[in-house]
Amino acid sequence: MNGISNKTKLDHVAGIEVEERPVYSASPDNFRNHLQELPRKAIWVKEPDCASRFLSVQDQTFATVHNTDVFRAMDEVAYDKGLDLEVQKATYLGGKTMAYFFLPGEEFTVPGDPSVIKPGVLAANHFGGGGKLRFLPTSLRDWCVNGQISKVDLAEAVGRVHRGTISYEEIYYMVSKSFDRLADAVETMKLIAEISAGTSVTDEQIEAFILSLENKTAKKYQDKLVDVVLDNVDQLGYNAWGVTQGISEMCEHHMTNEGTKVAWRDNAIESLLASVGVKEQVAVLTS
Repeated sequence: MNGISNKTKLDHVAGIEVEERPVYSASPDNFRNHLQELPRKAIWVKEPDCASRFLSVQDQTFATVHNTDVFRAMDEVAYDKGLDLEVQKATYLGGKTMAYFFLPGEEFTVPGDPSVIKPGVLAANHFGGGGKLRFLPTSLRDWCVNGQISKVDLAEAVGRVHRGTISYEEIYYMVSKSFDRLADAVETMKLIAEISAGTSVTDEQIEAFILSLENKTAKKYQDKLVDVVLDNVDQLGYNAWGVTQGISEMCEHHMTNEGTKVAWRDNAIESLLASVGVKEQVAVLTS
């Protein structure tokens, strides 16, 4: 069966109702007789079995997108492309819905690493104006060395701000494009993982690599970085894969600055893969 196989995991977030209400101003001297409707709208959200809650005030250009349309597009795109989808998780917090859909047939493991890597698409929808409607080709690693899930972005997200009119057809197009980008990225990701796991690194190389990050890493993280990288190579092997997973764990679970940590991780991993020859081997095999 193509499409989403375990839709019940979406029941709570799919059942969230979003309502747009008018916004008024009033004269402080005569409140009852001087109400004036403003060119704004108040966003109210109601979760299943909960009372409606005020979320934010937006201007009239704000475009509300309902989760039901997002999940319908995910299901229909998967069916049209002949894909089976499973829901890893779906959450709602502070006006933001996050739902991760993975492709069971694309799961894979890396030699020496017992964890399972699940490529898929992360769908994010913001009701309160705090972010974009976006679909991100990514992968989850169950489990990281520290027992938590690690996420790695595989390609650029497809999305747009909540402004103007966002039709269902446009949502469908964005979802479809995100799966196309995922398909292009998955095989390269598998190749990088396989070559990384087979590329040995020495203590001296690890030390030199961490030292090269010193000026690019906040001082409060430097000692922790050493511990995390060494813990990963101890458990996954003295190879490029173990080091990159240490970098990913550091970013995902020990750094707090969302604005800079992803760029730090991506630059660090690219630098490592280039320095030990993985990047060159992948380029030769994919050219």
